[in-house]
Amino acid sequence: MMASPSLRASSTLQTGTQVDNFPDNLCLIKGIGNTIKRKLYTKGIFTWADLAATEPSVLRTYLADLVVNQLERWPKQAAILAKKYNRENAHYVGPIPDEFSCIPGIGAQVEQYLYMHGIYTFAQLAQTPHAQLKLILQPLKLKNYASLRPWLIKAAELAHQPASVALQH
Repeated sequence: MMASPSLRASSTLQTGTQVDNFPDNLCLIKGIGNTIKRKLYTKGIFTWADLAATEPSVLRTYLADLVVNQLERWPKQAAILAKKYNRENAHYVGPIPDEFSCIPGIGAQVEQYLYMHGIYTFAQLAQTPHAQLKLILQPLKLKNYASLRPWLIKAAELAHQPASVALQH
């Protein structure tokens, strides 16, 4: 089975720069949804490698205020995913990623693809020129690239800043 673009081990920006510094989709682990993923992010767990290296007792402490299922299995599942996608030594260093999937039209795959291309926050997304965003997302073969403009506007609202002047191009 071929890896989907959202799971490739690394990505190449339009500038040709290789990017390996991105958070993994922790929601691929059974029992982890967006709420738990966000909580793990605040504790510095961004990649499958990070999660695989974290003891279940530590995870339980981090998530004490949440109801969690199958937490003891998460490190093993994370290790399997890290190995499968060549992310065994991956560690993300950067801002806590925003949840782009709260923007209408952005799902988990697009969100992960943005992370893979160095766009982690609403502010970064809002400042990404429309043409560049279109190029970044081209491999996903989206049906309507005109829908990117509302994404940039919503990202600007969520970041509490003006949208990129690139919207006018």
